[in-house]
Amino acid sequence: MTEERKFAILLAATILAARRLIDLDPNKPNMAKGYFVDRAIDDAAFILERIDCTMAYDCEFVFCKGILA
Repeated sequence: MTEERKFAILLAATILAARRLIDLDPNKPNMAKGYFVDRAIDDAAFILERIDCTMAYDCEFVFCKGILA
């Protein structure tokens, strides 16, 4: 994984996690914070895979096969 890709995942994950974390009370402990961050990282990686799939016409992912058809 290139450094540019890591930074793209970090930026997208930050935006996705911030949307969920903005509503939480910062003064109360919350076990969901870790889940929201982990989910945001997974979502960001998924988004980048879909972008790569549509840009490179030799997609290996099953869920991308129908995009270019």
